[in-house]
Amino acid sequence: GDPMVASLHYLNVVLCALINVILCASRFVDAKVIHRWKLDKPILDWIEQHVPSMVMHFTTMLLVQVLTTVAKLLPFLGNPNLSPEMRGMTALVKTEAGMELSLWRARFVLGGMHWMYPLMKDVHAEFLPQVGARGSYLLRTSRESNRRVLLWFYGGALFGGNAVSWQGYMGLIGKKCDCDVLLPDYRLAPEHQLADIIHDCLEAYRHLLEIFEPHNIIVGGVSSGGFLTYRLLTEIRSLLLPMPAGAATLSAWLDLSQSTPSLQNPVNDVFITKKVVDFVVSTCTGLVPDEDRASASPLFRGCEQFPPILLVYSDVECCSDENEQYAHAARDCGVDVTTYIAKDQMHAWALFQHCPEAQKAQSRLEDWIIQRLAQSSHTGPLSR
Repeated sequence: GDPMVASLHYLNVVLCALINVILCASRFVDAKVIHRWKLDKPILDWIEQHVPSMVMHFTTMLLVQVLTTVAKLLPFLGNPNLSPEMRGMTALVKTEAGMELSLWRARFVLGGMHWMYPLMKDVHAEFLPQVGARGSYLLRTSRESNRRVLLWFYGGALFGGNAVSWQGYMGLIGKKCDCDVLLPDYRLAPEHQLADIIHDCLEAYRHLLEIFEPHNIIVGGVSSGGFLTYRLLTEIRSLLLPMPAGAATLSAWLDLSQSTPSLQNPVNDVFITKKVVDFVVSTCTGLVPDEDRASASPLFRGCEQFPPILLVYSDVECCSDENEQYAHAARDCGVDVTTYIAKDQMHAWALFQHCPEAQKAQSRLEDWIIQRLAQSSHTGPLSR
């Protein structure tokens, strides 16, 4: 055969073996030392208390750049259908997915969105302590008073994430969509139940209705934030409140009962593996009684009287089946449904904005929000 091809094949085998050795060694140290001796919490607490956010931002972006460079130099590593940037992120996510799981670790990682997206200087974050049990943050994206707003629920499997860490990312979206953003810092499992979380989300929407016209409000979220988005719409419907102009979600998690094959056995999702799914289920055991998991899920609560919705998801991610089912169910109810389905992407890939695949997904999200607000401003409030 061709000597060059043979050499590249040999290099591929050697590098893959080396990478696997490094991963196995790191997982062994993690499992046998850090996790076994419960060192993760003190280490993470020390980092949170003593390492400045800008240092974490610089370190994160440097790591992202290194991984991207490695992916460009070694094009035969990873899925060839992905960009070098996404292949680099895939390698990082795979490494984290192989580590031991704990609530402290999960919350540390899920609360780190500001490492990639610090709050911009021209976005003002106003804390509203009266909106929800833990308060909310209103992001003012322009000096002029804005007539339009996006109510956004961050992701984190209902037990992680926080509003402060999402201010930078949502500030970017708010500026591109020319609207303010309200980020409720809703309560989390396992300390609280689903009813508490939904109460905080509903309080945030009620607050917006006091300031904004309903046809100038868009509701949205990512992953478990998508769950809260559509649960909120069912609560709005039950309480006969005016509906928002629309709802837009990224990789929405819609089913607590794990009824779909893609969530029961997520073999193609490098981020949300079966190990992660099992951890989420065990952590969220107290959200609702087991017998109420299906009835508490948006997937089984109907979409009648909903405003237009946008579902952005991947064809191989853990939540692909439930998003597909939800789109069909909503259309059957007469809802105006738009879907954007990416190929070969992990759960919540749209959050990695240095990757072309994520930029494309976020552009679809932003364009839909802009168009929906423009259309709604002409037609006025939705009839119920």
